[in-house]
Amino acid sequence: MKKKSIRFLACSDIHSNLNLINDISKNVNFSKIEFVLFNGDLSNVPSDFAKLLKPFIDNNKDIFMIPGNHETKSGIKSLKEVYNVKLIGNKPLIFGDNELGIFGTNYMEIGAFSKFEKDIFDNMIENFIAVSKCKFKIQMNHIPAIDTMIGDASPYPFISGSEPLKQFLDSDEFCPDVCFVGHIHETSGLEEIVNKTRVINLAETFKVFEFNFENNSLIEVK
Repeated sequence: MKKKSIRFLACSDIHSNLNLINDISKNVNFSKIEFVLFNGDLSNVPSDFAKLLKPFIDNNKDIFMIPGNHETKSGIKSLKEVYNVKLIGNKPLIFGDNELGIFGTNYMEIGAFSKFEKDIFDNMIENFIAVSKCKFKIQMNHIPAIDTMIGDASPYPFISGSEPLKQFLDSDEFCPDVCFVGHIHETSGLEEIVNKTRVINLAETFKVFEFNFENNSLIEVK
């Protein structure tokens, strides 16, 4: 029998914060969610992984992730090999009969996984193409778009938004339905519309979403 809906947890910028993990454990009904999305900056301390991932592993939840600027290459290797965390960049998820596609990129302008802006933009397109037939598309990108309310909120001049993401979202050729971002803590939990895309900042917070396969809609579950 075809599922009517699917629920999942999404969060970003945990930064080894066990209090936030405890909040998730207390407030999320794991029996009703099917998987977890980490939008980067889980931790740059591999020795913290076991404690941070315990609630998800104990509840047998698949964990999908894109790196943030605080992730290290050795840390990501450990997450993949020891904790079975799956990188979604270059391996998009498709649910139902092409109803829901979730895609992202493993690259950004800063950090261990930094690339040139053109390479990041090209990789976004490559991953978008993989889900292009899906009726509803969710993008994961650690850094929010530059020249947006969410992306320009940091008071620090060395923390800025993403040029490639702005270029991607501004193009009517792409326009994912939803884009999860993080990185800018000052706008944690806020949403805005960029062109036609609903952008949600998950930095230092978590949200549970439900996707309805019957009407192809995504809602936040309170």
